[in-house]
This record gives sequence, structure tokens and C-alpha cells, in this order.
Amino acid sequence: MLPAPGFHHLHLNSVDPEAAIEFYVRQFPASATASWGGLPALAAPNDVLVLFSRVATAPATSPQETQRPLSAPDLSGRGRSRFSPSRR
Repeated sequence: MLPAPGFHHLHLNSVDPEAAIEFYVRQFPASATASWGGLPALAAPNDVLVLFSRVATAPATSPQETQRPLSAPDLSGRGRSRFSPSRR
């Protein structure tokens, strides 16, 4: 049997990475401030790094700005999206 998969790091965008890291360190005292590959990071006690990338603006907060209908081109030639419910 194979071991459970794991991961080394994940990325979060933030308009203020340092403030975000300070917040997480206060909420999770076992974590620590770190850096990896030139990015500010949060080191979790389970050896996972949360890397923070600085962005200019925060993400949209209203669903109308972020949700898009799921669609895909019809590659089958049957005239419907492959994500459309099939009607049998």
C-alpha cells in the first residue's frame, strides 16, 4: 500500500503578506514566520509552508463578481456541452 500523499507548501495571495502572517501566528501559536524561495511564509508545525504572494488588490467579495457559468466547447459534435446533463 502506498503512503498517504502529502504536500510541501501552498500559496496564498495577500495585499499585506506580513500582516497576514502575523494574524496566523497569533491564531496558531505553534506556527512561525519564515521565508522560502524569496517569499514570506508561515511555517506550520507539520512541516508545511504557507507562502504568501503580494497582490495589488483583494479578491472580489460578492459572488456576482467571481462566479462564472461552467461551460466547455462541444467537441463531440452532438450539440451540447460535455458538462450539460444528458437526457436519455
